[in-house]
Amino acid sequence: MPNYAPLKIAPYWQMTNENLIELIDLVPEDKLDWTPAPGEWSTRLIATHMILARNHAPIVQGRDGAPMSEVIMDCRTKEGIKRRLASSWQMVAEFLSDESKLDAAYEPLVANALSTTSRKSTTATTSHITGWRMTCTTARRSLAT
Repeated sequence: MPNYAPLKIAPYWQMTNENLIELIDLVPEDKLDWTPAPGEWSTRLIATHMILARNHAPIVQGRDGAPMSEVIMDCRTKEGIKRRLASSWQMVAEFLSDESKLDAAYEPLVANALSTTSRKSTTATTSHITGWRMTCTTARRSLAT
């Protein structure tokens, strides 16, 4: 079994998540959809994207993450965004604290980064990014209606 250094970043990520929830609370509901320029993402869309990413494998492997449509519907309100940020962080925290889940999801860094396994992983990552682009497009359309 791989031997990883302890993850000491989780408390900082938790603090960042708490700050993000406070920040969402400071933005007036009618300003959550403001964008700095056409085609740019709003605060609501960025938060929704983060929440959806947290509800995806490997974090939710072996358990049910929230359905995408449910997350998108909840993110139509400020309270829904705050609630989903808190609950999705809880899943991330559980994942980060479970060495067996980390070992199952990630290989330790090795000197030969272009090994066959790494190439397969890169292909999977490219596929994952393409899937998320489609998810983001769906979220953007749903939040706009």
